[in-house]
Amino acid sequence: MRVIVLRYRNRRVSRRPGMVEESPRVFEHPGLLASREGTATMPTYLTRCLRCERDLPRSEFNKNSRRKTGLQAYCKPCKRRANKETRRARGAPSVPDEKRCSKCGDLLAAAEFCRDAAQKTGLTSWCRACVNNKNSTLTAARHEADPLKNLPVDRKHCPRCRRVRRVEFFCRDEGRRDKRAPWCRDCTRGANEEQRARNPERVKAVQKRGHLNYRLKQFGLTRAEYEAMIAACGNKCEICGSPPIDPRAESPVLSIDHCHATGEVRGLLCARCNHGLGHFKDDPRRLLLAARYLLKHRRPADV
Repeated sequence: MRVIVLRYRNRRVSRRPGMVEESPRVFEHPGLLASREGTATMPTYLTRCLRCERDLPRSEFNKNSRRKTGLQAYCKPCKRRANKETRRARGAPSVPDEKRCSKCGDLLAAAEFCRDAAQKTGLTSWCRACVNNKNSTLTAARHEADPLKNLPVDRKHCPRCRRVRRVEFFCRDEGRRDKRAPWCRDCTRGANEEQRARNPERVKAVQKRGHLNYRLKQFGLTRAEYEAMIAACGNKCEICGSPPIDPRAESPVLSIDHCHATGEVRGLLCARCNHGLGHFKDDPRRLLLAARYLLKHRRPADV
């Protein structure tokens, strides 16, 4: 534990009348944390946890107005462990069929309450309706106090650049309530560039895995089925017999070839053969005409 040294000046009257001499006195206070400069401008006092017997800052304790210190006797990690031990010793709570809500006073079924293992009954003291009403009231009050929450429908606040912009500057996100991404397009692009510059190998691996998972989901295949197809063809193209080739990727994989009319998966091809079939519209007649054309114009050196 670091000890901070506070220097005070003790004024004492010297023997000569009319003269005051100042001499420094040093006090060592073990209950203070040292700052970076070595001086305590705003000291942080330590409190001892009765369970782990460590001296920790007051922020590591929950509040308890019943105690003289205003804090719990245990620190937050010790309090969580003690609660778990108490619940384990108590056993699984017996959930009643009905319970009275302490807020509205109605006798309701157990399904109208949320689960709470810390309670003896295994249910919360308030019913779901009372909890929802309280949360709605707190949310409305918070929105009224915050002007950024009362924006027009066509405006949205970006917490990264702290600007209010039109919703067109935010990407679509169906998983969110407002159907828009939390950051604007510029901030999202900048964050992605920072992530790529900080760890490019991880970003490439994630992109490759995400692209493969997207293709498997698109064709209704599992990873086990895809690996079985790779083992069957020996990780080579089923047309030319060459390994996977993709100049844009460091570790290329075989492409999943499918019928554009029915969507049925046909096999695994390299990128060149897969693109070639696409350019020929998957038409065997065109492929035969192309082969006849090549044979017609073949030179003796090509034999």
